Amino acid sequence: MISSLIHNPGDHTVIAKFQHPSIYLDTWAIREISQDDSKRKRFIDVLYKQNGTLLFSLALNVELARTAGNSYDDVMKTLKEVGTKWFPIDVNAVRVIEKEEKAVDGKTEDGQPVFFDEAFMRSYYPYVSDEEPTLGKLEELLKDQKNIYDSIHSSVGVLAQKIINARKYFKNQHPLFNQEAFLEKTFNPQQPTKYTYNGLMRYCFESSKNIGVNDIHDLYHAAVPIAYADFVILEKSWHDIAKSRLKQVPQIDERIFFSVDVFLAHIEKDFEIIKECQNSFLKAGHGGGNS
Repeated sequence: MISSLIHNPGDHTVIAKFQHPSIYLDTWAIREISQDDSKRKRFIDVLYKQNGTLLFSLALNVELARTAGNSYDDVMKTLKEVGTKWFPIDVNAVRVIEKEEKAVDGKTEDGQPVFFDEAFMRSYYPYVSDEEPTLGKLEELLKDQKNIYDSIHSSVGVLAQKIINARKYFKNQHPLFNQEAFLEKTFNPQQPTKYTYNGLMRYCFESSKNIGVNDIHDLYHAAVPIAYADFVILEKSWHDIAKSRLKQVPQIDERIFFSVDVFLAHIEKDFEIIKECQNSFLKAGHGGGNS
């Protein structure tokens, strides 16, 4: 959740925190939810009833800003309804791994989770310092700055192409490279991204299929979110890759999905079970007040 404390005019403190359940949706999943009023309502209801957090990345911000026409209007409606119940997640796995190596209990020196994208927050906040820092406002800002999101999208594409070129080179010149560089690791709960990123990169170097720029984008949508989010919705191909390559991740079968409908049904069911237990607890005389 993003909130702002105003001390004096022009003097603000931004508070960024996330609450469980935390949810990361790939771009296509946000669009699917946005284009169906029923799915949008179910998702927003779950987010607010469970007091959850939508983890939102700069990559998502850029990709959604490239949505056109009525589809963009639908996306904006969803993001506006999310309001401040979001948290900026850094999906640059290499950067997060570096922070994991220095972290204590998953926190940086300033007490933030290692996946907190501080640069993303800092670049966005000065433009809305006198307003409620909502996710919809963030998306509007980027949409209005076409040169910025084109530049970011281009730089991500350059990074993806470098990985693709390295894969081609080592497959041809050093076929054992992937076995040496991406040795299978043991999952370490203090450094989960090292395990998820390594496993997914190993797939990219071992796979016989052609790997394109979009595949690298999808990899980055998966590595850090799988390490830290309670629930992640991915494209089916990367969902299947993650389940086959990241078997040591705790409860991975219950945490990653490729279907919006299945995800919503799962989290709604969990919510009803939680509420039922709370109500039974109160009826038995073990508590008081509002639940």
